Amino acid sequence: MSDFFSSPSLYAFIGALIAAIAAFVSAHKQSVFENEIKTHQATIERQADEIQKLNKEIQNTITGGDTICYISPIFLQSNSVIGFILSSKGEYPLHDISIRAVDIPKFKSIKTLNIDTMTDGDAFHFSSINLGKGQNLILVNKIPLTVPAKGSYNFFITHRGDSYTQQLDFYIKDDKLYQTTTLVSESDRDTVLYEETTDAYDPSYSIR
Repeated sequence: MSDFFSSPSLYAFIGALIAAIAAFVSAHKQSVFENEIKTHQATIERQADEIQKLNKEIQNTITGGDTICYISPIFLQSNSVIGFILSSKGEYPLHDISIRAVDIPKFKSIKTLNIDTMTDGDAFHFSSINLGKGQNLILVNKIPLTVPAKGSYNFFITHRGDSYTQQLDFYIKDDKLYQTTTLVSESDRDTVLYEETTDAYDPSYSIR
């Protein structure tokens, strides 16, 4: 019996058993550690994505994101005047909007807007306009119409996030406003951001 406990084979067996247990414990600890690392990495990546989305949302709120703004004419039949409305399309507000408008046929110089003395064909300029989501803003509402009652304008619009050029042609026929307009970005003039043409618009009336 004493020979068994003192035999080299027993010591070898015990050593192998201890080594196996140690290897198992070490492998288990390593597996637990690796799983914890993966969990922490997944948490960090998720938080990084959330921070990135939040930063993008903040940036879009400041710059306007993919929100655009454009100008549309309105015809006030009772007063026989034409007006312009600035509208936005998108999920974010726009800040520091600046607008220069030039009457194409008359090529008049840009001057500070005075709606009380403004006449048809005058060019005008706006700056420091803020436009909320879905908001409309009347820019001009006292432009008397002349004969023929038609107009052609180029609008140069800038804000914190982008710059646009908008072409607008309109005319009044049978007390109804007809228009066609196209808005393109200065950074990508091949892409049309907004366009609208009134049903039954007749391009032969254009004076562009």
